Amino acid sequence: MVSIVNHRITWRSSLSFIGCLILFSVFFQICYDRMLQGGILPDVNWLKFTHSILYNLIPIIGISLTTGAIVWKTRLMSPLVLKLGVDLFLSLSIVLMINVLFAFIIRLPVNWGGTVFCMVLILVILEMLTYFRRLQLTLHRDELQQRELLHKRYELIKMKVNPHFLFNAFNQLYAILNIAPERGQHYVLSLSRYYRYLMNVAERTTVPLSEEKQYLGDYIDLMRQRFSDSVRVDVKGESPDSAEIVPLSTQILLENVAKHNIINEKRPMTITIAFMPEGFRVSNPVCPRVSDSRNGFGLDFLVSEYKLFGKQVVIENDNHIFSVFLPYIGL
Repeated sequence: MVSIVNHRITWRSSLSFIGCLILFSVFFQICYDRMLQGGILPDVNWLKFTHSILYNLIPIIGISLTTGAIVWKTRLMSPLVLKLGVDLFLSLSIVLMINVLFAFIIRLPVNWGGTVFCMVLILVILEMLTYFRRLQLTLHRDELQQRELLHKRYELIKMKVNPHFLFNAFNQLYAILNIAPERGQHYVLSLSRYYRYLMNVAERTTVPLSEEKQYLGDYIDLMRQRFSDSVRVDVKGESPDSAEIVPLSTQILLENVAKHNIINEKRPMTITIAFMPEGFRVSNPVCPRVSDSRNGFGLDFLVSEYKLFGKQVVIENDNHIFSVFLPYIGL
């Protein structure tokens, strides 16, 4: 079924192209006769007019095909002024070769001014079509990227605000309240501040690093309560005041460590967050789970988000130390 549709579309496109060339040839001949005679009506020789159209149709096809090929080959060239200059130069060169072919090899009369005018008109039409098509594709690509971004943010929020996480959090809270009620109050405050921050940054593309750091401590507290103090997070280094990052970057990396590694009293985990002038790095010893089938959505999300800002996420794993480097945005 697909091949039949493609075949029909090909024939339809070919017939449309031929029809456009014939119409253009008629239009060109009318304009040419009007310039030479001041008009084609009422004293018009229809036989001569038809002969002129057929005679000019061959070079028009050649000019159209070559000009179209040039415009297509240079469609990705930038800036636009350079592309137009290259297209004009190559098109004039092709027209010169076609005229030389007709004049000195086939030995037929050539209208140099008419062929150049025809080439320029075809070039202008093709350039306009190419520009608007390129603009349409750019807008479509931006729309798809925006949809993908919104979908990933929705998945990120769903991943963070999931029943399993809340179930563990409330179970942990229940256990803490039975042992040390004062710790339970601190745990509830950390959990509420963290989720408030999560909701506030859900629709933002970047956040100041200083703001992220304020709520990083709450998430670290939740991790310590969750793993009974088997997790240690060392934060070191200084960062620029104007630095910005993708929201929840630090929390995603910390959650990635907890998700893919064994953490208990026998195998405690030390996570290092090192802030540097150009970015920050989160590293941890590798202690993989026996069966870890969960996907790496968090890292994929960060890679795609930073790519939108022209930044590259560096992931390193030597089977002993796993580290992720995130560059700052806006510096």
